Amino acid sequence: MIDTEAFSSVDRNTSFVTMSFGVQFALFFALVYASTVSASIEQHHAHHLSTHPHYQGGEHNPEYDHDAFLGPKQAKEFETLSEEEAKKRLRAMIPKLDTNKDGEISQAELEAWIDKQRKNFMYDAVDEDIEEQDQDGDELISWNEYMKARFGESENEDFPKDEVLKDQIRKSRRKFEAADQDKDGKMNREEYVLFQHPEEAEYMEKIAIEEIVDEVDKDGDRLISIKEFLGQYGENQGPEWVQKERENLARTFDTNGNGKLEFDEIHKWVIPARGESREEAEHLMEGTDEDANGYLSVDEIILHYDLFVGSKATDHGETLKRMRHDEF
Repeated sequence: MIDTEAFSSVDRNTSFVTMSFGVQFALFFALVYASTVSASIEQHHAHHLSTHPHYQGGEHNPEYDHDAFLGPKQAKEFETLSEEEAKKRLRAMIPKLDTNKDGEISQAELEAWIDKQRKNFMYDAVDEDIEEQDQDGDELISWNEYMKARFGESENEDFPKDEVLKDQIRKSRRKFEAADQDKDGKMNREEYVLFQHPEEAEYMEKIAIEEIVDEVDKDGDRLISIKEFLGQYGENQGPEWVQKERENLARTFDTNGNGKLEFDEIHKWVIPARGESREEAEHLMEGTDEDANGYLSVDEIILHYDLFVGSKATDHGETLKRMRHDEF
């Protein structure tokens, strides 16, 4: 569902939408905006929690879960560990989740932990961008620095001649100026995060919505029809996520039933209820809470360690929710 997946801006991955609320989240890019609606919708499915797709074959993707719980960098490290070492490190990590120190992990504590990884994921990406683009070493990104890194530079005063690229630059400049809260002409780390992820701040949400409408609306009515929503895919075509989004359009987003998404309805689609971390916590809780008491013990987490972390011994093809009470 769109409302479980985070929207991130074009400027990191060179397209208006890069979706995973996650989803996520995956699907990743060219110098100019994607030229087809289908590419836009696919990009809208990249996640803030992982570079991996949220689902594979209709099931939760273990690699996505590991990234969500550990953060992508640490998740990759865990994949090299033996089962014994992975469990050992996971056990040592659990007290960090237990913020009230009652010996159990509530869903709220699990959600807070995952949301922390989500934010770290965004900041890590921005830190990489700043390191690459910061030419004068002040750890800030000016418009000229961003322009040069994103679009290149030219001595030609008429650069660029391409109207699509001109429009892209104009919209990037508008978003740059909105993100530059102190109006010093440069983006610091916090401002760059909002530039890349305008859905993270209410005052940036209108820009995020307009980017989607500009990319998806082909007939200029500032609405998104079913046909525009589906792009190249027909009524019964496309991958699994297209079918889900087709159903969501009618059931979840098109609340007045007129077959088109209007501004408030587009807002529900583009700006999720920021439930990405919550839904991932619910998934992990469901697959781990053996006694169904709403809390996770250390033993329950270790029993289902492969839901939280990977290792060389983890069989990613096995069923994630195991009910092995004889081992508990």
